[in-house]
Amino acid sequence: MNNRSQMKPRMRPVTSRMVEMKQKQAI
Repeated sequence: MNNRSQMKPRMRPVTSRMVEMKQKQAI
């Protein structure tokens, strides 16, 4: 369920890393 990363693909790479960290915590 990582639709958030696809929801904002234009975000900078730095933001994408923050999203990945949040996803790891959600798991």
